[in-house]
Amino acid sequence: MKSYIFISFLILLTSCKVKIEPPKIPDLEKLEIYSHDYPSALGDDSLGAVILDANDKPITLAAIKLVVNDSVCINAYSNFDGQFGVLFDKNRITTKSHFIIVFEGYSRKIVPFNQFSEKEIIVLDKKSAIITHQEYRDFYESIRSCTR
Repeated sequence: MKSYIFISFLILLTSCKVKIEPPKIPDLEKLEIYSHDYPSALGDDSLGAVILDANDKPITLAAIKLVVNDSVCINAYSNFDGQFGVLFDKNRITTKSHFIIVFEGYSRKIVPFNQFSEKEIIVLDKKSAIITHQEYRDFYESIRSCTR
């Protein structure tokens, strides 16, 4: 019996000598971030809001487009709490600047920028044409080319 325990101990002792190399962690300083994947923010000014339905429940993944002018737009998507935020340059904002908020099953909401206040609560309704799944997906994809 003692020899069995001794042999088991020797096998265990010799089998544990195999050195396992941990995986190599890439050097984060050498990683490249491609500018076309992450467009730079338009400015340092910020504005945020919460998107709710008529029952005061947050709307997740609403697609938001801030139309700054005829050639510049900024995209955002609401989170699980219905919140979103945008970074912009207030010097580029015009009197025609506005937000477009789209979510499937609700009406398209347009809010002029000059009527928008910090910590705004935007309630989506079903009073006009209802956005279909395809219209939502098309809008969602189309604003991906806007600046974040």
